[in-house]
Amino acid sequence: MENAFPFTPPTRRTASPCFLFLIAFELWRTLSRRLYFSQSHTTPASRNLQLFLIKCLVRDPTCGPLGMQLNEDEKQCFTRLKKAGIVTQDGQGYLMFASPLAERYYNKWLFPNRAESNPKSLQELIRKVIRSMSASVLRQSVVRPDNSPEEAAFQHQFMAALARHTLPTCYICPELSRVFPDSPRQLDQRIDGEIDFYLNGSLRWGIELLVNGNGIGEHMARFAVGGKYAALAVKDYAVVDLRCNQTGRITNVIRKPERITVLSRREIFRHVAAYLD
Repeated sequence: MENAFPFTPPTRRTASPCFLFLIAFELWRTLSRRLYFSQSHTTPASRNLQLFLIKCLVRDPTCGPLGMQLNEDEKQCFTRLKKAGIVTQDGQGYLMFASPLAERYYNKWLFPNRAESNPKSLQELIRKVIRSMSASVLRQSVVRPDNSPEEAAFQHQFMAALARHTLPTCYICPELSRVFPDSPRQLDQRIDGEIDFYLNGSLRWGIELLVNGNGIGEHMARFAVGGKYAALAVKDYAVVDLRCNQTGRITNVIRKPERITVLSRREIFRHVAAYLD
């Protein structure tokens, strides 16, 4: 006798990437607290180790195996991070976070002080970031032949200030190289390169940093239709040109809406001025 209601095998459902990410993130956070660290020391609290992890976050080239100046307690904590698979070394021996989950968790932990509202525009955000920069930190990072700070020093300052002036719900993705889909039916895709900073959430802003105008045309072309960063579909972007000279005045700069030139006076760095072209 045939069934009155024919049996239909259940359709296999695939969890959305966002749901899987949230589950994996919560699991990873629980493990990092309960397994990787002792109850009395759930996270590395040393400021030196925090600064080191920030360097890992922004891919600082000084994060090599000999780049650390940590005491014994800090080395022990770092060893736990490495054994736990939180940080790792690339083929050249430089240190970095081992996974996007580790990077996301420590991003949130390293920058807990966030703003109560987002800036109304990307240019307003960058103005606030520039004003938050530490001239003394930039002075200490001068190692280039032209007496200007290294790009990595600006990246550290940018990362901390971006977090300080945006909401906790605004995810700051340094060195982003993959685009996650809006729908489970879409596949994630890689972009050709790594954008310096991508602000996700409702903003969808992209920021590139460069020093003394080097490759400015190429950097701006990455955001154009068919460019390396086209898949990001940013709502707004800016290429921040970090310059240093004797006078602190802008010379030979072509004005474009998406180009922001930051001038600092060489050997002094007492004032950092932002010129929005």
